[in-house]
Amino acid sequence: MDHGGDPQPGAHSLDAPGALGLVLHYLNSTMHKISLQQIFALISHYITLSLPVLLATLCNMEDAKIKWFNHLAQFEECIRLIVAQHPCLNGAFASIDGLNLAVQTSDDEDIKCNFQ
Repeated sequence: MDHGGDPQPGAHSLDAPGALGLVLHYLNSTMHKISLQQIFALISHYITLSLPVLLATLCNMEDAKIKWFNHLAQFEECIRLIVAQHPCLNGAFASIDGLNLAVQTSDDEDIKCNFQ
């Protein structure tokens, strides 16, 4: 990879680990795509190329697969764990850790838990 010199249209600015890092940042960021494009000029190109590669890789990894529980007791245990941590999520059996979504919350506790 040439780290200096004139721009080379058609050449890749990022290697595979750099493209993966950019895609993972894109997937985990609450920033708008246009803001990321202003920071990383070629983001659309790398996202278009890298997302299918990431998907194919994850589809072939046993530890990345989503699996349903085999027994009702497993569902009930997960529900108990989630409700213990988040009482308003009564009946939830799964959660996602590390996902950053832009959300609004209410300061009124009655409104927060009154969505059932």
